[in-house]
Amino acid sequence: MPSVFPSSDVGEARKAHFVGVCGVGMAGVAWLLHSRGWNVSGCDEKRGPLAAWLEEAGISFLGIHDPAHVASGHPDLVIRTPAVRDDAPELVTCRAAGIPVFSRGEALAAISETMPTMAVCGSHGKTTTATFLATILRALRPEHTAWCIGGSSPYLGGVAGGPFASGRTNSSLVVEADESDGTLALYRPALLVLTNLDLDHVDRFRSVAEFEDVFRTAVARTTGPVVFCADHRRAASLARRSGHERLVSFGFSPDADWRISDWAPTANGGQSFTLHTPPLKAFSQPGVHVSLKVPGRHNALNAAAAIAAAVCAGIDPQAAASALEANAALPARRFERIGAPRGFEVVSDYSHHPSEIAALVETARGVPHKRIVAVFQPHRYTRTRTFLRDFPPAFAGVDELVLCPVYAASEDPVAGGTSIDLYAAFRSESQVASPVLADSLDSAFDYLAETIRPGDLVLVVGAGDVNSLAPRLAAVTPASEPPPRPALSAYGPCPPPPVPRLRIVETMEELRSALANARADGMKPEIVGAGTNTLVAATGCTAPVLRLRGEEFSFIAPYDNERIDVGAAYPGPHLLDYCRALGFSGLEFMAGIPGWIGGWVAMNAGTRLGAFCDAVESVRAIRMSDGADVRLDRAALHPGYRECPGLAGHVAVSARLRLSRATPASVAAAMDAAAARRFDFTGLRSCGSAFRNPPPPSPSAGALSERAGCKGLTVGGAFVSERHGNIVATRPGATASDIEALFEIVARRVEASSGIRLAPEVRILR
Repeated sequence: MPSVFPSSDVGEARKAHFVGVCGVGMAGVAWLLHSRGWNVSGCDEKRGPLAAWLEEAGISFLGIHDPAHVASGHPDLVIRTPAVRDDAPELVTCRAAGIPVFSRGEALAAISETMPTMAVCGSHGKTTTATFLATILRALRPEHTAWCIGGSSPYLGGVAGGPFASGRTNSSLVVEADESDGTLALYRPALLVLTNLDLDHVDRFRSVAEFEDVFRTAVARTTGPVVFCADHRRAASLARRSGHERLVSFGFSPDADWRISDWAPTANGGQSFTLHTPPLKAFSQPGVHVSLKVPGRHNALNAAAAIAAAVCAGIDPQAAASALEANAALPARRFERIGAPRGFEVVSDYSHHPSEIAALVETARGVPHKRIVAVFQPHRYTRTRTFLRDFPPAFAGVDELVLCPVYAASEDPVAGGTSIDLYAAFRSESQVASPVLADSLDSAFDYLAETIRPGDLVLVVGAGDVNSLAPRLAAVTPASEPPPRPALSAYGPCPPPPVPRLRIVETMEELRSALANARADGMKPEIVGAGTNTLVAATGCTAPVLRLRGEEFSFIAPYDNERIDVGAAYPGPHLLDYCRALGFSGLEFMAGIPGWIGGWVAMNAGTRLGAFCDAVESVRAIRMSDGADVRLDRAALHPGYRECPGLAGHVAVSARLRLSRATPASVAAAMDAAAARRFDFTGLRSCGSAFRNPPPPSPSAGALSERAGCKGLTVGGAFVSERHGNIVATRPGATASDIEALFEIVARRVEASSGIRLAPEVRILR
């Protein structure tokens, strides 16, 4: 049981500081205390949208977190958000100074003791249900209704409000009571609404029974009616077994006291239904017609719960239904329509549990669209791990899904609970679309900005900061044509990721022009060759991508008896054929290595027997910063293991090689011998070695991978070869996300077993 905030102190003006005050739950509690005459201040890691609302109410927003807020402010107590870690400097300062620290839930439970409270709880829908209930009461009893809800809505105008300052006993306080930290068990409400009961918050609760106990205690402590959902088996069972004297049920179920029938979506994007009333002494009508401007069958349940609760408080059923019809709006981030100014629509939604997501997708399918596109940010590692297999089917019906990294919410990463683990779960579920794996919110935005099309319904899903993408996406102007998806990798992912700024360069003049355009745009171009050591990230590459082609870059010619000039776009295997035929020795160890000459220089390609730049005398290059034609000798290139840092900021256009002369037969024999020692890639679609070898004396990347048990690992169509632990290959249908996910899984396994974090040898363009 959590510690108890002193409810007797609520009416006694004191000084409180809120750590994380811009959260929707925290801001409401701060407003309630301030309205009772408390001196309230707060801070947050960034100035959120509610900071202005707090300041307008007279609450001091002190900026970002700083222990000085506590040390110099001398508050009587501190109220914290659960999103702040226990070792946060402000909380450490509180403990050192002996200042009591309470959670938001403890404070709100104590505040609720000062007024008759109608508490709404449940795993899902409590914010919307509490908003609907407060809307009814405010519309019909404005002088007697206060609220504190974890979401703002247009009609209520803020996350908290109403005549709370007086603390009158003839008024009601509507609160959203949170189970996540166990503080739901502290309430003693006059009425309780239980929307549903799905296991959640597994970071705190060790079992379903422990989770249910919090709700069971809340039911037992309720002094008046308990309104519960008859459709939800677990919630109905808990309520009915509680022995509570005043149980009121709602739902589509035939045995519900408040039964929904004749449900149908309406042309304006809302819904209508009949709500059959139980026999009521004070009211004669057998049922009421309910029309809502909001979509979603689950919102019919939320409305039924609110009407039933309002009637328990003495409101006429028809009056309650009419108040909702006139004023009901969903709270922020509950199917929040951001707009459709350019032929597509963006909807932001707080859903972060599989049940909530399934309801969201069902609602979205009822909205006119050509495609449903979703971007999802999982919330907490523990939740992701627990519901790993439940998330994929929840997205059934989504045409394209972009999967972002997990929003930690103060948690450290948990094995099995990352977005990579979730991606692998998606790929083992054949009934849903394969997600596009994004390494950040920004890369998710970049991908969607290039691929959104008129008619799309774009869902921004999650409880973290993914909401920041919604207005950015709503401002996108869809391209008239889909972005180019060129095949730039030997892995052959299908479909290839988008590369919207790809340009094929065939002359020196075109190269200088392309570089000048990149400079004007403030962007650094990427240079690609054969793609034998390149992968475009699943979300695509937004940088300018230049690919050399044509006679000026694809030539080979002797410079003198021992030197050869060869263009950057000339295939490396063809160079070896040239050396074999004419008796040029010095590159025999390169036999069997694919790629173009530009890539061989840039990567200093090679084997244990040698590196390509050992034979490079100089490189002709174009400097990116000004388009100047320069020649870099070998010393200026600073070649090292799989790198040529001196080439940075330049585009290699040709290389001059210094070799020795030998007989064609001896060169051929040496090449054949070198090729025989190389791994046989026959039948494998691959970019060769996946990871760079760590510095000596560490074992090779392949040996480390094998020791970590990575041989045979598979994600979708990508797999680690059974014959070599450092070879990742693909089958038909493999995606770039498959390859990236497998790279990360191998790197993690190796790090866990050896402490060494492998770095990709394959170049990934983003």
